[in-house]
Amino acid sequence: ADATTQYRVSTEAAKQDIWHHALNIKLTTSSQVPRYVHKFNNIMGFTEAITTCLKEKFATFSGRAPRSEYWWFWLFTAIGPTVIWLAVALLSLLIGFIDAATGLIFMGLAGILVCIALLALLIPSLAVAVRRLHDTNHSGWWLLIGLIPFIGALYLIFLCISAGTPGENDYGPDPLAA
Repeated sequence: ADATTQYRVSTEAAKQDIWHHALNIKLTTSSQVPRYVHKFNNIMGFTEAITTCLKEKFATFSGRAPRSEYWWFWLFTAIGPTVIWLAVALLSLLIGFIDAATGLIFMGLAGILVCIALLALLIPSLAVAVRRLHDTNHSGWWLLIGLIPFIGALYLIFLCISAGTPGENDYGPDPLAA
């Protein structure tokens, strides 16, 4: 019974230590955070990925993109047009209570704005996808495998979630290298 109690106490202390460090990541520098909590020092954040894809590498199809850059930008391209459509659709619904014809015009405007947003994001989306494939040491032409129904899309997702080639590969240096 004494050994069991001692084990529970040490286990609880370890859990509290992990939560203490996990909750304080943003308050401390990366050198103060234990390695098991913050093991990747060069992961891009949401705003950094958006800035990189839209400003710095808008149509750059060369080089490599880490997973964090690709997936944050993917999330942005999925959420951005949806938010635009919802905002204009809500506005058209509110206006529709006053005048149905004007509400329909605003609903059409929502569709047009979403199409414009998607067209504006097409080039940077393709560019970051090609750079992501380069990080896994595949040519950008592998994007075309997504045209094969189901299997091609699954393989493309697999490539995009796979870890990049460590060190330098055929497409440039490791983007996560310190």
